[in-house]
Amino acid sequence: MKRILVVDDDKEFLSVFIKRLEYNKFEVIAAQDSCQALEQIQHNKPDLVILDLLIPAGGGELVLDNMKKSKEMKDIPVIVLTGTRDDVRKTRILVKGVSGYFEKPYDNEVLINKINQVFGDK
Repeated sequence: MKRILVVDDDKEFLSVFIKRLEYNKFEVIAAQDSCQALEQIQHNKPDLVILDLLIPAGGGELVLDNMKKSKEMKDIPVIVLTGTRDDVRKTRILVKGVSGYFEKPYDNEVLINKINQVFGDK
């Protein structure tokens, strides 16, 4: 079973989103800020990180930057799922090599398809 770390500070969204992922047969762990996210990545070695950009303790871009600098974390795929609409930031994030970029509200089926694509399941 593939393990996904979901990083988002909105507890209500997190609860619903985790249930959707678990329904699709993924193991899910969660973090609500940048520090928790980096700790979870180091300790639990997720197969994928789904990352909000607007999170406490530095923001999602800080998490992404730290992952890309780390030998242990740099190859973990990241899908950004954010409520922010900022084309300059989006371009900057995409250049950093994320596997996908989604803005809320998102289409759950399209996101699940992207996750399966990242894992090699067409």
